[in-house]
Amino acid sequence: MVHPTNYYYLIGQKSYFEELNSASVHKILSWIIEKKDLLEKGFYHFETIDPEFAQEISDALYMLDWVPVSESKQR
Repeated sequence: MVHPTNYYYLIGQKSYFEELNSASVHKILSWIIEKKDLLEKGFYHFETIDPEFAQEISDALYMLDWVPVSESKQR
């Protein structure tokens, strides 16, 4: 298991967190919203195969629920 403060497995370069700029946040958020149905299907697919990955998908979907409506008109 990867230690929660080590982000290397996510970005492949660094092990410290850097704040994302607004354009990057919008791009990532748009992608998650666009792929929400696929992510939900993926969660159920990986729930028994790879529970750790399923949890990461679940976390992404959970964060999407906290996005203000003004930030996402696609929801």
